[in-house]
Amino acid sequence: MAEPLNRDRSPAVVIAGMHRSGTSLVASLCQGAGVDIGEQLLGARPGNPMGHFEDLDFHHWHERVLKANGLGPEGFVAGGRIVVPATLRREAEELVEARRRLGRPWGWKNPRTTLLLDFWSDLVPEAVFLGVVRPPWEVVDSLFRRGDEAFRTNPPLALDVWRHYNEALLAFVGRHGDRTLVCGLPRLVA
Repeated sequence: MAEPLNRDRSPAVVIAGMHRSGTSLVASLCQGAGVDIGEQLLGARPGNPMGHFEDLDFHHWHERVLKANGLGPEGFVAGGRIVVPATLRREAEELVEARRRLGRPWGWKNPRTTLLLDFWSDLVPEAVFLGVVRPPWEVVDSLFRRGDEAFRTNPPLALDVWRHYNEALLAFVGRHGDRTLVCGLPRLVA
């Protein structure tokens, strides 16, 4: 059972959602509003020329968890349960403690977080969760235009991954609606 929201600690904001759903934009907005989303961020790439706004420590941690579960590090997962090994749990605890010591609002964005929302909810009871959703046709189009190999060789996978991520997010909202806000990208942009 998760601890109640701890208001004695600096607030933490966890940004989650399917790849290409607008999580980078939301993270940039949070950063602009004063949330410390990390010192070393994943840089710009053709799909995100302004950068991904992903803390590299959390980014690499999620990749290692996926690899430990026999999955690809990119997080194109269409089902199943992901288990966090004990050694990686300790690493996550250390990451969280280091961010808490900042003494100011902090958080992170990583689409792969969506696959581990319950893990993070238990580990960071002071966190609030911001879920970003975008229509499947827009996400799939963006994935295809980005050219990921996984979708070139298996196009239906894009929709399967979108479904899995969004079902995970909505199930989490059902369990933790008091600390979760889900917003569509078009509404955020407006």
